[in-house]
Amino acid sequence: MLFFFKEKPIEIIAYVNPTYNFVREFNPIVPARDYIPTWWKNTPSSKLDWKKLDIFKTVKSCPGIISILSTGFILPNWSDLAIKYSKESFQYKFADKLSQLDYHPDFQSPNFYTEHHHFKIPSPWIIKSPTKLLIQYPFYQNTENYPLVSPPGILSPVKNLCALNIFLFLEKFQEEKRQEIKKGAPLLQIIPLTERKVTIRCETVDNYEFDKMKSTIGTDNSFGGRGLKNLRADSKS
Repeated sequence: MLFFFKEKPIEIIAYVNPTYNFVREFNPIVPARDYIPTWWKNTPSSKLDWKKLDIFKTVKSCPGIISILSTGFILPNWSDLAIKYSKESFQYKFADKLSQLDYHPDFQSPNFYTEHHHFKIPSPWIIKSPTKLLIQYPFYQNTENYPLVSPPGILSPVKNLCALNIFLFLEKFQEEKRQEIKKGAPLLQIIPLTERKVTIRCETVDNYEFDKMKSTIGTDNSFGGRGLKNLRADSKS
């Protein structure tokens, strides 16, 4: 007799500390299928071309877009963010008066998008995941015309733990520009690199437990360490 065992889903847990409990309550990380954009919902499956009296399929027939819209999870912005910048200056402020933004000087990535300000938004989340995670800009979920470039990346958890940072580039203009990213705007799409079903749960843990997890990540989370080793290993394969 043959027995078929159904693999259990992988569970990812997203943690915040008590200071950011409001993020878990009001802007948690959610499955991408729960963040289907309005433009997609309002697009018909087909359209009549009156000139040719023929019916044509719309973007809703594209399997690639259908798959990406329902794959992984969306990390929404948890606080309104205002950025004021020009070629020579860069200023910002979060509405929650807690979150901060890390600016990356040009020498950290020479000859790459040199006409852009490079910065990252450290999210309040720490993720516990048994699998690597692809993180990318949620292109189709975000209909705002932000002048942003958001590079993708792959996270290799340290003892199943990793931090979530949103890397962004803003083009340098001679005149001052102003940009606002509203609370709730999709900032990051998180795609577990596995064929198994994945679920997510958001939790608040006390500061002691959160700091322990943060310390674990910090022991082996630099490009000069783990990241460079991975790059060398990949280049030999």
